[in-house]
Amino acid sequence: MKEVDSAVKDEPRRKNVRVLFIQSTIDGLGSNMFHIVWQPFVLTLNPSMAFLGGVSSISSLAMNLMQPIAGKMADISGRKRQLILGSMLLSFALLLYAVATSWVFLVPGVILMGLSMAFSSPAWTALTAESVEKKERGTTFGVLIAPSVLTGIVAPVLTWLLVGWKGLRIIFWAYFATTITNLILTVLFLEETLDVSIQTEHHKHLNVKKIFKELLKPERGLKGFYFAVTLDAFAWGLGMQILYGMLYDQLGITVEQLAVLSAVFSASMGLSQVPIGKLVDRHGRKPYLIISELIGIAVISGFAFARNFTIFIVLQILFGLCVATWVPAVLAYISDHVEEARRAEAIGKYSAFRGLISFPAPTIGGILYDFWGMQAPLLLNLFLVIVCIVLIGKLVREDWALTC
Repeated sequence: MKEVDSAVKDEPRRKNVRVLFIQSTIDGLGSNMFHIVWQPFVLTLNPSMAFLGGVSSISSLAMNLMQPIAGKMADISGRKRQLILGSMLLSFALLLYAVATSWVFLVPGVILMGLSMAFSSPAWTALTAESVEKKERGTTFGVLIAPSVLTGIVAPVLTWLLVGWKGLRIIFWAYFATTITNLILTVLFLEETLDVSIQTEHHKHLNVKKIFKELLKPERGLKGFYFAVTLDAFAWGLGMQILYGMLYDQLGITVEQLAVLSAVFSASMGLSQVPIGKLVDRHGRKPYLIISELIGIAVISGFAFARNFTIFIVLQILFGLCVATWVPAVLAYISDHVEEARRAEAIGKYSAFRGLISFPAPTIGGILYDFWGMQAPLLLNLFLVIVCIVLIGKLVREDWALTC
């Protein structure tokens, strides 16, 4: 009888996966179009790579200062409310971009976008992890990420058509429409997964002062993991986070060519996401963190020294595999090592720790570019990724037999 009751109780949660899959597809369409035009759009308002890196850093700072608070709020009031708030903030940011006539409009926009991610990310990760069994998490994260990425195959064609019709700003209106659609789906169809019965008294109250006091204090047992992935975030922020802007500015890569690169990346990551997620569930998380960084070495080296567009296409295939390997391994690793009652808080705290230390990276990368060209940030990016591989091997601990 208890097994039947448990199955009935878990059925609404499992239905969440279908809703999240639909939302991932819709959001992927808007976000992939957005990322194709975003960096060229910023450079039209302020032609400085340091400024491009700066607005990325501002967004990251806003996200990471709020994320541990937002995660804690998701552990108190539920995952669904934070997802709704995140969608609303993203909508306001996109409206600002759509009407921007000066770079001044971009600053409040990127702050709102950062806050949107702060509320959405830990709540989404926790809700996803709690909608399936533990042994299915790597696969589920892969399944839900895949459609968001695969829509990137179609998005470049739509971007090319829309930009040719109405210019860059039409993309922000299109992303706004997909965000509002997902907001409606969240309100109507997503089921809350937070089980308030397992919350301790400590986890029912929001203590902002304590959250900030412990902000840079890693979770117990995860110090090595925190250190390795934080350096990874800083490394990739230096070069690859501003890659499209550098290709557009230094090599004259057009928006149409960026659309092609984006489509190739999306196809590679999307098609490999689910099988890699299954491998992560089968063999553990740590091996795939290392494999991802090894692929990354080839990718960064290629972009640092190649100048041929065909080679860039090949590198985007590898880059897709690199990200597809990293994301489900990281999300599943964190979900495995924290309890349900404080999962969203722990995810938010991890993201804040990682982001607050790494947020200056795009600005530093932009300054390096302005002085010495795109090789400077990419080569520093490459060196630090090599260091990350050593740190993951030595500091990240995982007994896969115990986590299954």
